[in-house]
Amino acid sequence: MGATAQSALALAVVPFAADDAITESLLIHLLSGISDVIQDEGVQLVGGHTCEGLELACGLSVQGYTENPNKLLRKRGGRVGDKIVLTKPLGTGALFAADMRAQCRGDQPLESIGAVLNIQDMAFLKGGLQASSNGIFSTLQPQNQRNRRAVINHADAAKAHPVTYPLLFDPQTAGGLIFFVDPNSCNDFVAKLQETYASAAVIGELVKYPENASATAGGVCPIGSGVSTGQRVRIAL
Repeated sequence: MGATAQSALALAVVPFAADDAITESLLIHLLSGISDVIQDEGVQLVGGHTCEGLELACGLSVQGYTENPNKLLRKRGGRVGDKIVLTKPLGTGALFAADMRAQCRGDQPLESIGAVLNIQDMAFLKGGLQASSNGIFSTLQPQNQRNRRAVINHADAAKAHPVTYPLLFDPQTAGGLIFFVDPNSCNDFVAKLQETYASAAVIGELVKYPENASATAGGVCPIGSGVSTGQRVRIAL
């Protein structure tokens, strides 16, 4: 959000063990590792909660401060004309599914092009593309594909981009972030992102939908209540 991180609380889960000494040792190593990493960022581990579970896990709640709250980056709805920016390539779900079957390798991502609402402007992991070509997807892919109802030209997009289009529904593990960015500051924003995320690029733009459009006209996406909540997605072919 643009604030300076100051302190952190940890939620640590250690596996069940027959010996308390094993549990204690795992916990000490886990919290010591966390503390070493966050102290490099000037953050202090000030407490949290520990418990036992089936697998080792941890999470952090980080607190920070800013001298100017007006400069905080807050979540908000997009505005017409905002550019849509994606920070990482797509395909981790398919890539992991294929890797478990020894069907592909997790190579470096393809270079992104960076343009306006075009599937060809999106970055994809090479391994993800290979997995998709072989019809290998994450087990969560079918649930995500239910969102295809939000794509106006789903059939045409699936036909035109048979390998990359399915990856738009790929469940992303530690995937990239999507931002709606004012077009006047988008170029500087993306350039700054690319210092850390080389594949960060503009992948689309928010546009105004005709006020007289109806849910049955193929332009808005109804939710369970039948209320039309917004325009659908169009894939540039």
